[in-house]
Order: sequence, then structure tokens, then C-alpha cells
Amino acid sequence: DLYFHCLIEEHLFIPEVMDLEERLKKDSEIREIEIEDYEEKQEKLNKAALLSEREKGVVACIAQGMSNKEIAEQLCLSVNTVTTHRQNISMKLGIHSAASITIFAIVNKIVEIPGKS
Repeated sequence: DLYFHCLIEEHLFIPEVMDLEERLKKDSEIREIEIEDYEEKQEKLNKAALLSEREKGVVACIAQGMSNKEIAEQLCLSVNTVTTHRQNISMKLGIHSAASITIFAIVNKIVEIPGKS
């Protein structure tokens, strides 16, 4: 009986347990990736939430390639106010280039890429 018990254990139980452990390990790794992706998306959403509606308007104008003067005219602001908004946006987001602000605006759906729906 002990011999058959060992055979059953060796050929049935041990391979099944090893397979189960491998699947659990893979599931755990997938969950970690999903959690990291979720946390990254939440961080981006939280950064977008830091911006006021006026700052989002300035971001949209920057993404459209407007100069400070053009933004000021578009939003009925002074150039100094636009400059201050740009500084505040850079501080809040940790982004300092117009190209990075443009990417941020697209990713956070502040602006849309023409021709994309």
C-alpha cells in the first residue's frame, strides 16, 4: 500500500501541485503588472486633476502650438498671466517642455489629435 501511495503521490499529486503553484505565480505576476498600470494611470489622472480649468485651457493652447502672446489673446489674458500659468503648470506636473505638455494634454484628453475619433 505504501508503494502505491508513493506512486500516486509522485505521478499525480506532485505534478498537479507544481502546476498549480506555477499558475498562481503567473497570476500573481499579472496582478502586479495590472496594479502598477492602474497606479500609473491614477497618478496621471491625479496630475490632471491638479490643474484648474484655466490651466487646462492654457495646456490646450500650448498643445496647439500657440505662443504666449497667442494664448493671451485667445483666453483674454495678459502675457504675464499666461507666463505665470505656464510656470504653475510646470510646477504641478513636473513637466517643463512644450512637447511634454502636448503629450500630457493628449494622454489626459485635454486635446484630441485631429482625425482621431
